[in-house]
Amino acid sequence: MLSIVVKEDSFRYTALGGILVSVIRLVFFDLREAEIFVKAIAFIFVAVVMLLMNVLYNKFKDRIEDKTTK
Repeated sequence: MLSIVVKEDSFRYTALGGILVSVIRLVFFDLREAEIFVKAIAFIFVAVVMLLMNVLYNKFKDRIEDKTTK
């Protein structure tokens, strides 16, 4: 959200890196000994969050691109 408001690419890349680290931690550490049902719920939740991020990016993509072209 900060990337949309401030219109800086560095915030977007930092957020993507944070999501990558979070998903890796989720898979390899947090869900290592969890039951299959818990794993399924966690992955569905992560997928929904990523889809929402995609929707927000597509909605505000023109604001981000306008800043990078100027």
